[in-house]
Amino acid sequence: MFDVSGGGDGVLHKGNHPEFYAGYQVDLARKVKHATNKPVIAVGMLDNVAVADHILGVGDADLVAVGRGLLRDPYWVLNAQYQQNGADSSEMQFVPRQYVRGFM
Repeated sequence: MFDVSGGGDGVLHKGNHPEFYAGYQVDLARKVKHATNKPVIAVGMLDNVAVADHILGVGDADLVAVGRGLLRDPYWVLNAQYQQNGADSSEMQFVPRQYVRGFM
């Protein structure tokens, strides 16, 4: 499995950094996947559940790296599950009881 990243984009773009948007490095992962016929991990601001789901659904990558999204929200996976099931995030009751005071 290959973790496909532009490594900060400096080498790939020779000083002309690309615009940063959700999935901006997925094209590179797709190309590596098709060229090698090996599983790949896509990166590049993939913390939007719908974008990550689309990338996996169309087969552009086998895994997505959420990275900063998980640093920002350690419950990202649970939030994603709620979103996929159509639940309102205000209905989420996933915070462990011993942590509840930290969310008051």
